[in-house]
Amino acid sequence: TERVVIPPADQLEVVDRKKPTGPPSRYRPFRPDKNGVAPMATFGAGYRIHVTGLTHDERGYPVMNEIAQQQLVDRLVQKIRKNVDKIIRYDSVMLDDAEVAVVAYGISARSAKRAVAEARAQGIKAGLLKLETIWPFPEKVVRDLAGRVRGLVVAEINYGQMVLEVERCVAGLSPVRLVRHAGGAIIRPDAILEALQQLSRGVTV
Repeated sequence: TERVVIPPADQLEVVDRKKPTGPPSRYRPFRPDKNGVAPMATFGAGYRIHVTGLTHDERGYPVMNEIAQQQLVDRLVQKIRKNVDKIIRYDSVMLDDAEVAVVAYGISARSAKRAVAEARAQGIKAGLLKLETIWPFPEKVVRDLAGRVRGLVVAEINYGQMVLEVERCVAGLSPVRLVRHAGGAIIRPDAILEALQQLSRGVTV
């Protein structure tokens, strides 16, 4: 559980969505304009909006035909892919001169931060890449990091989901070690520290 910090209203960026024009009968809430963004009607302005969690058409009504799948799903995917750099968030901890590094997220990042500090105290140049967003995955960040360290440790409370994404992005540039935990408790920092120690000695298995 982390603290939620809400910034003052005057520090928040306000983006005014384009409003629909024309008669309400012709309004299509999910029809994008040339910029890929659909105009959004204001509540009470007389425009009808239907919202569903299913695949839907431009009116918002559920359909499962090929055209809807291609147009609507593709629009959502492209909206993410075209804005990856704006969406991805991560924190770098002592990575500037790191020779080995941990990739972690959530509560495991706290244990990883402690392990990195202890490794530094032992003369091991360790660092931490803390993922604040895990989708879209920060592929370039991970790949760049893998290209300049001797190895990566992935710490996660499951039996290896995030490590598969890391290995895909690393693509053999450096060895990847998984420190896993089945749950019910946090990953202890000493488990991550041991993996960092082994990588620093060149032990990759």
